[in-house]
Amino acid sequence: AVTISDITERKAAEESLRESREHYRFVADSNRRLLTEVNHRVRNNLAGLLSLVRLTAKSVMNVDEFADAMKARILAMSHVHNMLAQSQWSDVELREIMATLAGSASQAAPHHIPVDITGPPVRIDPRQATPLAMTISELFNNSVKHGAHARPEGRIAVDWTVEPGDDVTLLTIRWKETGVPPVQLPIRRSLGTQLIEGFIRFELDGKCQLNFPETGADHTFSFPLVQPTHFASHAPPRKSSEPADDASTIAPHV
Repeated sequence: AVTISDITERKAAEESLRESREHYRFVADSNRRLLTEVNHRVRNNLAGLLSLVRLTAKSVMNVDEFADAMKARILAMSHVHNMLAQSQWSDVELREIMATLAGSASQAAPHHIPVDITGPPVRIDPRQATPLAMTISELFNNSVKHGAHARPEGRIAVDWTVEPGDDVTLLTIRWKETGVPPVQLPIRRSLGTQLIEGFIRFELDGKCQLNFPETGADHTFSFPLVQPTHFASHAPPRKSSEPADDASTIAPHV
């Protein structure tokens, strides 16, 4: 009986040791993959930042203007970097991207206005998160300088739809501003506009339609979500006191 007990205990110890080795091997492999991914993202962000510096330098008239233009774009890159880091470089929720950048724009705006955000849950792949965040940041920058944020009665509505298909899932986002200052014609093609079109068409492989009616910017852009698509068709249960997951408003500060 003693011999059987010793053998059983030894086998249990060996099994525990094997499981421990597998666990730490998995952790080590995961850390190596995470480090590789972080290194790749940082290099891409630095390359993108250098490109932004060159483009911005060509479009501004003085050092102060250059500093202001770069500050907002670097902040946008910093925000998306933090979101990706918190998710361990996995996908991030589209609503989180919108809400984070809306809050950042509100701090720099002359007026704190409501920003209505409406749409189903959508997970954005890390490869698309940065160009999408930079696009949204440029839209907010334009609003702060010339659009809805420039007047106390201004308002922004952002909504999106998702169309699952056999080959790709298409995400379509609409950006609409109201209560804006009078539109000055002719509208000059700014660096921000060029960046928006470049991010959507070349970085996200999508389509971009920018409209500037007298009532305010009314833009639509769409792009295929990188596969595998992380799209939650049903929101998780929520408490009755919590806001609905498919609509939210960034209210003005009091």
